[in-house]
Amino acid sequence: MSEPTMRHLAPALHLAYLIAEQDPGLPAAMISVSYTHPSTVEVSLHGDPGDMEPWRVALGIAPAEVRLDTHKGSSWLTASTTVRGVRVELTFHLPTPVAPRNTEGGAR
Repeated sequence: MSEPTMRHLAPALHLAYLIAEQDPGLPAAMISVSYTHPSTVEVSLHGDPGDMEPWRVALGIAPAEVRLDTHKGSSWLTASTTVRGVRVELTFHLPTPVAPRNTEGGAR
């Protein structure tokens, strides 16, 4: 297998550009594209929890597809979708830990 080049990243970079161009009102985010996952755009949000909602809507992700993940005192919301053949992974890092709920709705 040949070494990755910028050509391998072009679809993901182009999608990141299209999102910024077509929806410039989205809250600013850290956008990451890596040669280790060349067909993935990672969108990472910090700060206002309300910032995730416009991104979720713009990417066409259903509310039920958003997950709460916790690990060692940190909590974050995650969701993913595929747009134009590129996987988009959306993550919002919550400012305070959140206890996950069990199926009865009580904290674990």
